[in-house]
Amino acid sequence: PADGSYSNTHSNELSWLTDPAGMTVEYSIDGVNWIDADGAMSHTWSVLSDGAHTFHVRAIDHVGNVVERNVTFIVDTVSPTIIIDSPSDIVLNDGDIMISWNGSDDRSGIRGYQYRIDGGEWSDEAMVLSNLFTGLVDGPHPLTVRAVDRSGNIAEAPMTLTVDTAAPELSITSPGNGSYTNSDEVEVEWSAIDATSGIAGFRCRIDGGAWT
Repeated sequence: PADGSYSNTHSNELSWLTDPAGMTVEYSIDGVNWIDADGAMSHTWSVLSDGAHTFHVRAIDHVGNVVERNVTFIVDTVSPTIIIDSPSDIVLNDGDIMISWNGSDDRSGIRGYQYRIDGGEWSDEAMVLSNLFTGLVDGPHPLTVRAVDRSGNIAEAPMTLTVDTAAPELSITSPGNGSYTNSDEVEVEWSAIDATSGIAGFRCRIDGGAWT
């Protein structure tokens, strides 16, 4: 790997270039247990733990001169975390919606975020924590935001927003408008429908009084 790079796998290969004629080449991970390359030009470690590691390789000529090279990299196989902070409501009465999110990664760090809506293309990866979606039509809109860490691990936060800018349909079914009654008690009945988000509840008032 390149020095200062990141890996999202426990299996990593060290390769080198040298002229083995008349030389002894040895390699090591984290500076322990030096191994004779025996003419090989690479070696793969398959059980590296998460965290920082340093690959070492050294060449020793026939008179004992030594040259050593090393690269340090970070193994991170754990996905970052991401949550959508807002909106907290999933049903909104506005076609322009600001979405905000937050993510973290305590190993290699966050490289960037992406988002998409209605199954469209992913946005370019960037270190942004919000986006304004405009002109959304009434109805459900599946949305996903994802975090990508420096090792390439991905975490996604999906949600479905429903836009409903149309008022429900409401009608009073009893008593009839302009009708008469000979009682000081009147029962009022009504019906309502809302095809997009559904009816959340009802309130009523009489003679311009307070809504209940």
